[in-house]
Amino acid sequence: MKLKTPATVLALLCAAFAHAEPSTVVDGPNGTDVVVSGNEGARAFHERWGYAPAVRAGDLIVLSGVIAGPAPGDGQDAAAFRRSLERTFQGIEEHLRALGASLDDVIRINSYHVWGSPHFEGDKLAHMNAVRDVKNQFMKATPAWTAVGVSELFVETGLVEIELTVYVPHAVAD
Repeated sequence: MKLKTPATVLALLCAAFAHAEPSTVVDGPNGTDVVVSGNEGARAFHERWGYAPAVRAGDLIVLSGVIAGPAPGDGQDAAAFRRSLERTFQGIEEHLRALGASLDDVIRINSYHVWGSPHFEGDKLAHMNAVRDVKNQFMKATPAWTAVGVSELFVETGLVEIELTVYVPHAVAD
């Protein structure tokens, strides 16, 4: 599958999270476990850019940045942004589930925000309120969180990129 533009990339990733087959796990280097997306479009994106959506190394899981923003045809208001964030968190849940983890195991969030984007009608506070509210809808945990303002993301219409660190001890054999 050939990926042409960042807008196409975001559309594929949104579709991936909305209609994805379950993610699978393959053996990675140095005894790691690597998530492979269950969606063909997302898998093609990861292969093209040479990275895994998530990797487990021992008790730690590192989730690559996942971008949320309006899909083609979505509005640019707070409600549309929240729907995009919900799709993003659903996709994140799928990757973590494949590795035996959940959003309640998250110990750190790094988020990169395009405040003042022409793709969002609200201000910085409305942007952060939407992210916080959807995060709280999906997560009971209270992880460490660093939120950084940036001028742009890889996907032109992206409003936030979320990366996670997760701690889940491997089960101890009896």
